[in-house]
Amino acid sequence: MRSHVSGFTLVELMVTIAVLAVLAVIAAPNFNDFFTRNRLASQSNELISALNLARSEAIKRGVRVTVCRTNDATAASPACAGGSDTSWANGWIVFVDNTHVGGNTAGVIDADDEVLRVFGALRASTLTANNDFARGLSFRPDGSSLGINGSGSLVTAATASFSLCLDGQGRNIEVNTMGRPRLGSTSCTG
Repeated sequence: MRSHVSGFTLVELMVTIAVLAVLAVIAAPNFNDFFTRNRLASQSNELISALNLARSEAIKRGVRVTVCRTNDATAASPACAGGSDTSWANGWIVFVDNTHVGGNTAGVIDADDEVLRVFGALRASTLTANNDFARGLSFRPDGSSLGINGSGSLVTAATASFSLCLDGQGRNIEVNTMGRPRLGSTSCTG
């Protein structure tokens, strides 16, 4: 009496492995593209979330609320970054700008200001703003927005524009003078 054992032959197993290898080679670039798009969506939504938080708090509280870039989001007392550098990749801060009066430098966290939220640095992405918004973006109690340029002056500009880039793909976040952010795509080099 012989029993029949079922299974795969070595040839069948090798053919199956070869087919799986071909499928993996075809699918790998699509997975990288998917992960890049997913990371871009997540990071752009994080910036839009910060902008919406600042605008809604300005309207709710009836005071100016500012979003500024920072060089160290993990510091015990995070501070807004100065200068005319337009890179926001190290993170940003949303704070109630209670002490901004007239000619004082905008985008500076003073003792009377309340930090609402600190957003950390981006991983492997670049985020740049146009020059009128190099230091930050300030929302008035009516929800409208002003830019804070590299010298710390408030600027009434048509549109704030942020470019987020990762692996040649990009997103563009624009904020109109009424303070409403809009998401679009942009081309990135590198």
